[in-house]
Amino acid sequence: TSPASVPGGDAAGAGTAGTGPAGTGLAGTEPAGTEPAARTGRGVRVAVIDTGVDLDHPAFGGTGVNGTTPFPNDVVVGGWDFVGDAYNENPVLGSEYDASARPDARPDDCNGHGTHVAGLLAGRDGDPRFTGGPGVAAEAQLLAYRVFGCSGFTSADIVVSAFEAALADGADVVNFSAAFVGMPWPDYPTAVAAQRLVGSGVVVVAAQGNDPSRSPGLFSSGAPGVAPDVISVGAGTRNSVDDYSISGPSATLGVKPDVITEGRSLYSAYPVEKGWGGTATGTSGAAPRVAGLAARLVEEFPSASVAEIGARIVGTAVPVGSPGGYAPVPRHGGGHVDVTSRRAAETTVTVSPARLSFGESSGGPRDIALTVTNHSGAPVHLTLDHETAMAATGDPDAPSTTVAAATVTGDRAVTVPARGTATLRASVVAPGGDAGTL
Repeated sequence: TSPASVPGGDAAGAGTAGTGPAGTGLAGTEPAGTEPAARTGRGVRVAVIDTGVDLDHPAFGGTGVNGTTPFPNDVVVGGWDFVGDAYNENPVLGSEYDASARPDARPDDCNGHGTHVAGLLAGRDGDPRFTGGPGVAAEAQLLAYRVFGCSGFTSADIVVSAFEAALADGADVVNFSAAFVGMPWPDYPTAVAAQRLVGSGVVVVAAQGNDPSRSPGLFSSGAPGVAPDVISVGAGTRNSVDDYSISGPSATLGVKPDVITEGRSLYSAYPVEKGWGGTATGTSGAAPRVAGLAARLVEEFPSASVAEIGARIVGTAVPVGSPGGYAPVPRHGGGHVDVTSRRAAETTVTVSPARLSFGESSGGPRDIALTVTNHSGAPVHLTLDHETAMAATGDPDAPSTTVAAATVTGDRAVTVPARGTATLRASVVAPGGDAGTL
């Protein structure tokens, strides 16, 4: 795939080539545990919609010898090649343009991007020929759907077909490490399809996308990550947002990205015929790590709704920066997620909705109602507070930051009964200043 997400109606993988192939919460209510996760995604089906997966790679149950591994196997339990090797939906490439899909039952990867993504998500370790594992959810079952050829781009209809197949094949989690950048509207076809997947009980994770020329320009998000309940993942650390990770919000002023996590210089699997492993940088690598975390949560909380899984991830993210000067929400959403931590699993309180989008401030104060759920066996007393993030303002293509605090009034405390819910109500007045301040 291309080294960056591309504008228009085609999508490219959101990873940047290296040697191989990118909220709301209640402070103090969740443990800050950093122990290694006890869960591994066992029994959870995760769909990787990408360039396919190298079926021969030992990280995915392969023999290590090109073209010799049966499909499906115990690791890659299903999938489909929607396009074939020569497919490339990008007319600007001239002789390389080939929009004729040639489907095949074997979603093997001749590019590398999907293999790298799948390794970060659910790659196995233990084979001495490859030392890049394990993935975040190293016992999840993989469904591999190939929507890219050996190089180039894909189209919305192909991606939507893959979403439909993932639902039909029983996926619990879907990862799409690409973005239709320049399509920031939630009614773009891939965003609509992804939102419907969420409505059908599937956790959907998408890469926010990469483009240093657009970052940190506002409104750069792309479909399907702009769908309201898709978890869009940018790249960065606890201290900063990576410069290539593009900014939100969506065209309808929805919070995007939802979270960030590490995406720089990630080592993972690569096709056997291309060297077994490689390092890549991008939101393509950040997204599957969050998808792996989602798979672990689905294993641990099998009766949890998609909304609860999302609330655990977004609501326990840690804002980037310092109190009173956190990074703008359009740069990092709810904050940084440590996928090696038990934080999202051990929180006893979740908040719904996990994101608050107020639209244009000209409408005046916005009344909000937060449903707080106590998952523990004892009552919990909570106080309501809010932290100020820096605002993005000025030229949307090259915004500056400023301190512009919202005013929040309303309920200051609530007691949530054991295994019960309570409602916090508040009114939010947007900060003053330029009409383009976010």
